[in-house]
Amino acid sequence: PMLIQIRQEIVASGVIALTVGLFIVDINTPLGIASQVLYIGPVLLALFSPHRWFPVIVASLVTILTAFGTLLSPRPYDIPSWVPLANRAFSMVVIWTPVWYFSQRRKHEEQLRQLNEELELRVRARTRELAAVNESLVAEVSERMRTEQSLEASRRELRQLASQLLLVQEAERRRISRDLHDDINQQMALLAVDIEALERQLSDAPVGTLRAARAIQ
Repeated sequence: PMLIQIRQEIVASGVIALTVGLFIVDINTPLGIASQVLYIGPVLLALFSPHRWFPVIVASLVTILTAFGTLLSPRPYDIPSWVPLANRAFSMVVIWTPVWYFSQRRKHEEQLRQLNEELELRVRARTRELAAVNESLVAEVSERMRTEQSLEASRRELRQLASQLLLVQEAERRRISRDLHDDINQQMALLAVDIEALERQLSDAPVGTLRAARAIQ
């Protein structure tokens, strides 16, 4: 703000000094000479002001001074009356043309700045949306990876359980086979021996009894 104020003071001082000097020249110059065109100098200097409406104020001021200069300037009698009027009209065009041009330029710059701000806001909003979508995708991928890891762990546990089940089944088969071989087979062999001994003891028994003992053996 301090630099802006200093800049405005310098521009305003230059505009005032130049305008006063040109007004003195204008009122001492015959109307036939287009010295008022020089008023474009303060207007161009005012364009360096940081304030937007300062060039318009200066252009309006020099326009008023141009009108006063028409009344105060020496009026020679050997030139047509339309000549000073044409000079003043041309001076108005020269004075206001840069003001109009720079006002349009600043207007377009302001519109461009607003468009850039809107675009930046849209880009930020879109960036936030993409960031949210990215976070959602990352979370989904992480969840899927955890699910796959859990499934893989479950598969490993199932394979281990299946392997343990096969080992248990094989051990149970061996135990049953061992029991059959060591216990039942021996008991059956002993039973066969006992039946054979019983058959010898029943040698004098009826034929039906011997036949039944052989059938049991």
